[in-house]
Amino acid sequence: MKRFAELDNDNYVINIAQVADADAPTEEAGKNFISTLTKTKAANWVESVETAYSTTAHIGAKWYPVEGYFKGDPLYPSWVFNEEMWLYNAPVAYPDGEAEGKYMWDEPSVSWVLDPSYSE
Repeated sequence: MKRFAELDNDNYVINIAQVADADAPTEEAGKNFISTLTKTKAANWVESVETAYSTTAHIGAKWYPVEGYFKGDPLYPSWVFNEEMWLYNAPVAYPDGEAEGKYMWDEPSVSWVLDPSYSE
């Protein structure tokens, strides 16, 4: 099976479709197959191929055609994308040596704060 993503005018994923390999021997054939079934433009679809530099397409992810990858939005506006690790990181490191889940991100203060629901 191959996975295809339908894009809106801003290149955000709005729909996902899976197509049998036989119906999509090439990306173009897969796009045309989906377009025929859904009566949408083939240009609005792109094959989602997971690589070291791209996550699998999911609703809300953005397609970067020049780079050839999908990337989701950060959990919080202040978080920064780490291209080496291929994920978003808080602009402030998690408190060193502290248990996972003890602190939670607080966007208004742009810092980690003690999670009131945490119990040891």
